[in-house]
Amino acid sequence: MKISYEKHIFLIPDKQSYLMSKRLLSALECLEKIEDKKLKELEKELREKEEAYYSGTPTISDEEYDFKLRKFESLGKKRETVGHAFSRLPKIKHDFPMLSLDNAFNREELEAFFQSNIKLTGKLESEIEYFLEPKIDGVSVSLKYRDGQFIEGISRGDGEIGEILTEHILFIDAIPKIINCLEHILVRGEIFTKLSDFAKIKKSHDGFMNPRNYTSGTLRLKDPSEIQGRLLSFVAYQIIFLKNSANSNLLLKKQSEIINFLRTINIPTHLKQFTLTSKDSAEIFEFLVSFEKLRKE
Repeated sequence: MKISYEKHIFLIPDKQSYLMSKRLLSALECLEKIEDKKLKELEKELREKEEAYYSGTPTISDEEYDFKLRKFESLGKKRETVGHAFSRLPKIKHDFPMLSLDNAFNREELEAFFQSNIKLTGKLESEIEYFLEPKIDGVSVSLKYRDGQFIEGISRGDGEIGEILTEHILFIDAIPKIINCLEHILVRGEIFTKLSDFAKIKKSHDGFMNPRNYTSGTLRLKDPSEIQGRLLSFVAYQIIFLKNSANSNLLLKKQSEIINFLRTINIPTHLKQFTLTSKDSAEIFEFLVSFEKLRKE
């Protein structure tokens, strides 16, 4: 359903228009100051919580920290949208949009997800197969390969338009520059920093708030060659064939098949012990609970 509204045009005398504009600008400036204050306060709190975490004395649960971090990132994106973007990297439109994922934070939300799929497909719960793999909190990228060679890298950006990271990616050892596939393809995945590596980084560089902050900052270095040797990792989760071929998208109907194919062409994916294929909601939830214990590794 689309809801629209009509625009009404009012003629305002010049002086009145000027005064209204001035008040509007003043109000916007106040809002910006409030947003800046919230960001600074939240950043300070996150840094304190993070220091406690890495010193072995966490003061809040992982779930609470993740919630505050998402709030901080949301406020940051909001500020960037109104003209405070800090990146100077050139931008380009994606060949295909990079869509976002929905979240489920507890068993009730997960059960609701299962029920929505039952309604959507018209199948029994036991007939719907799920493939589980970890969601990495890093920087999403789209990598383009042609004739087995890496030719372009783009950040997710807003899903429609991303930043060109080709030169930067050339210096990331974890991303293969030559693969065992001669087709024209896009590989979507996540550049990230492992918690174990970030703990090492924190000892010599205290300016980064979290692994994602470190990863994002590294990818925005003015000199891409400075990325060489930095502890960045990569895992892929999607492949798109840009031209019809024997390896058509239609042949890869399941996410598990996509992951297996990526492995055969020399693209890093999650280790098999971190994935699960199942039709049993109880088994899926049990896997999630057990995986939560491994999340800090």
